Amino acid sequence: MTENKVIIQVDGSCVNNGGENLPVMAGYAWVVLDQGRNECQHKAKKLSKGLYPATETRCEMAGLICALEWLKSNPTVTACIESDSKSTVDGILGKAKRKQNRDLWEPIERLIPELTDRIESIQFIKREYNSLADGYAREVAHALFVNGD
Repeated sequence: MTENKVIIQVDGSCVNNGGENLPVMAGYAWVVLDQGRNECQHKAKKLSKGLYPATETRCEMAGLICALEWLKSNPTVTACIESDSKSTVDGILGKAKRKQNRDLWEPIERLIPELTDRIESIQFIKREYNSLADGYAREVAHALFVNGD
């Protein structure tokens, strides 16, 4: 990556959530795009059992936490963060209360202030504009095992 400004899209996927007698499969992903919206890298992971019960929102928030940790570990990068989770974005922007999922809000509430000077914006985007992250999140949610860390 040669540019220091990137776009980070996050997404989560929770398959069979609420389905009777069906296994819940959950995962999340984040994608780093350059300013031309070309993919530079991505990461997709299964939701760890410690973060269950799985929901779409919890998967989305897990992806956001990992994206923020990536940004923190890349100190020369600034980012616009995009998500198709309105409840997560509204919670960050103070437009909604952060009562549920406290275990996930706590790291977000710690990381964002640490990165304020490197986050240009946090925006809600429509699902169709988040297709790369969505695809990776769905793929890993359906996977039985994912190689890597």
